Amino acid sequence: RKASKSSSSLGSTKVHWVNTIRADMLFAGAVVAYALLIGIEVEFGSRDPHGEQQGLTIGVTCVEMALTLVFLVEFVLRVRADGFGYLCRPSGIMDALLIPASAVNC
Repeated sequence: RKASKSSSSLGSTKVHWVNTIRADMLFAGAVVAYALLIGIEVEFGSRDPHGEQQGLTIGVTCVEMALTLVFLVEFVLRVRADGFGYLCRPSGIMDALLIPASAVNC
């Protein structure tokens, strides 16, 4: 049998990679990194009200964009794996609202 990159077969039930603990841990790590990034942005923003540290601001924005892309990829993978029923779950609803808000913030 050939195994695809996005899923593995367990008996007759297909388990997509995005529905594994490894994927959950990866995306949870991205959420923690994003939370830390927001904390750094708030802390340094309060210390630099005139925006004199442009390099830090550009760096934070780049990391923010990369993490937003990670969240978008996760969202697409989950919708592909679970169908549009994912959007009816609390986590799917939250993702559908927060990812566009995060993209606009970048």
